[in-house]
Formats: sequence, C-alpha cells, structure tokens
Amino acid sequence: MCLSVYAAFDLASRLSFHFITEKLRITTKSVYIFGIIAAGIFRSIFAESRTFKTILFSIAIFGYLRATSVVNQVLILSDHCAGHYPEKFSGAYGLNMIIKGIVVMAVGQTLGHLRDVAISYETCFHVHNAFLVIILLIWSIQSKYCKRE
Repeated sequence: MCLSVYAAFDLASRLSFHFITEKLRITTKSVYIFGIIAAGIFRSIFAESRTFKTILFSIAIFGYLRATSVVNQVLILSDHCAGHYPEKFSGAYGLNMIIKGIVVMAVGQTLGHLRDVAISYETCFHVHNAFLVIILLIWSIQSKYCKRE
C-alpha cells in the first residue's frame, strides 16, 4: 500500500508541480533545493514513524517532493546549458547520467552494507539525508563562488 501511495503522489507531483512553480515564478534551482530539503525532512519522519497513518502521510508527502527533485535535476542542467552552451546539452546530459549511475552503484552498495551492519533502515535513511546535506553545502559554495567571477 505504501508503494502505491508513493507512486500516486509522485505522479501527481509530475503532473501538477510544473504549473504551480510556473504560476509562482519560482526558479528550477530553488524548487530543486526546496524539494531535496523537504524530502529529507519527510524521509526522516518516515524513518522514525511507528503508526500506519503517519507512515502513509509521510510517504505521500515524500513521494510528491521527491518527484520535484528528480524532474528539476534535468531542468537545471537544461537551463545551464541553454544559457551558456546549448550545443553541449546532449553531452552534458549523457555525462550526468553516467555519473549518476556510478554514484548510485557505489553509494547504494555502501548504504546496503551499512544497513546490514547496523541492522537498521532508519540509519540508512539518515545517512542518505546527510549525503544530500553535504551535496547542498558544496553546491551552495560553488554557486556563491561562480557568481563572484
């Protein structure tokens, strides 16, 4: 049931979120950052939930927010390439997919091993959130550095 709720809200987000952000005139980068932070919060709520209603609620919100980060990741790449290097978008997208594949295989194995050692899915969820915080910090530093140049 949780997977069905997650998928339904993921689909709802993919169908509706673009119109919401377009109406509010929010940039794709801002939506991506918001999606990662909010999804991390609801991932933690899900990890620590013990009642069925709380689990369903948190997984629904997490599904909706997770889709915002997945969809906007490609849009950020597209926005950057369109502004600077439109002819290099296909290469940048391919490189992005290769790097994501390598990272998913490496981090997935590491989190799987951590789960086996800790015997806790909650720990894996929190470590995943910690990875995302580190990425956001690095991205924030890089954004500030590039704006100064």
